[in-house]
Amino acid sequence: MDFTRSGIQRYALNTGWLFAGRVSQILIGLGVTIVVARHLGPQQFGLLNFVMASTFLMGVAANFGMDGIARRVLVEQRDESDRISGTYFILATGFALLVYAAMAMATLLLTDDPTRIQLFLILGGVFVAAAFRIIDLWFNARVNAGPIAMATSMSVLGAGLVKLWMVYANAELPWFAAAILLEAILLILLRGIAYRRAGGSMGQWRFDPPLAGMFIKNGWLLMLSAVATNIYMKLDQVMLGVLIDDQTVGIYAAAVRLSSIWHFIPVILATSLFPAI
Repeated sequence: MDFTRSGIQRYALNTGWLFAGRVSQILIGLGVTIVVARHLGPQQFGLLNFVMASTFLMGVAANFGMDGIARRVLVEQRDESDRISGTYFILATGFALLVYAAMAMATLLLTDDPTRIQLFLILGGVFVAAAFRIIDLWFNARVNAGPIAMATSMSVLGAGLVKLWMVYANAELPWFAAAILLEAILLILLRGIAYRRAGGSMGQWRFDPPLAGMFIKNGWLLMLSAVATNIYMKLDQVMLGVLIDDQTVGIYAAAVRLSSIWHFIPVILATSLFPAI
């Protein structure tokens, strides 16, 4: 840990960026969610949250526990960031496409509801786009969360404005799922811009088979841990949707979002201070 004055200021500034970004995202998201929930009603809002919770659990499995490993390796081997980033990106994209294909087939086999099928197919694209999260890890390893905090807040704001326009236009439920996917796409573009301005180049990323083997060998246990944790956090909404109905999920999801606002604090502290540990 760097206990010099400049080191403490650096980590304090980094933590401040993460807090400011997350608070702005929560405030924007909460305001937009209230409007969207009132527009859709409990049944449709519940269906949307049921599918979001289900695809979120699949996305955790698709990540294969690589975030923790990549974060550590990027801190330890900063000069090898292109090799690490390229290997992570290829593996994450491959795992995500496999999970997406399995999810699509399962959805088509288990339901004949066209709206539910559309929601799963659209929102599944969110965890496919998550392979670009390696850019976040790259910035975090350099204790420079500002660009990513700004990019994330801008994507949330942009998607929020689109959702509000959809409420005004009386759009149907699948369009709100498309707005969530649009947020992920906007975040990819803004991450890329921030990465390029910081001196990074995705064109220099390269795949390293031995490193990929290390990711896979060490990642599956972390994946099981992450899946177990997120099942604990999200399974309640999935169970309510399966055992009761979508309307119950909608009411419950709105309450959960309010009660879980403060969960981000320990996550931000761990993310900001990890390079110093």
